[in-house]
Amino acid sequence: MFNNFHYYYKYLPNAGGWGNFLSKPGIVENTWVKMREITLTYDLPEKLVRKLKIFQGLTALVTGRDLFYFYSSVPDRINPEGILGAGDAQGFEWASLPGVRSITFGITAKF
Repeated sequence: MFNNFHYYYKYLPNAGGWGNFLSKPGIVENTWVKMREITLTYDLPEKLVRKLKIFQGLTALVTGRDLFYFYSSVPDRINPEGILGAGDAQGFEWASLPGVRSITFGITAKF
């Protein structure tokens, strides 16, 4: 029949109510290395800042948070940090929010 099916069905025996036990397919190693945060800054040249006659210094910056995983042992692109779960499902990827990537731009000015 079909060999391509949603990864959820591999772990379906673990989905259920009280009285269901963990099955081996639902127990996975959760090791990961992540680019949590990186900031790049650039000080504008002093000659350019002096021409503006308003600032003593200007710095531009960009910050990225939760950008990507270098390594994750969790199969099928499951979010390794999704095990926080919701309600009584601690330790399961169950009704957890997806990861959020953010990029921030900023300027620091010295007057």
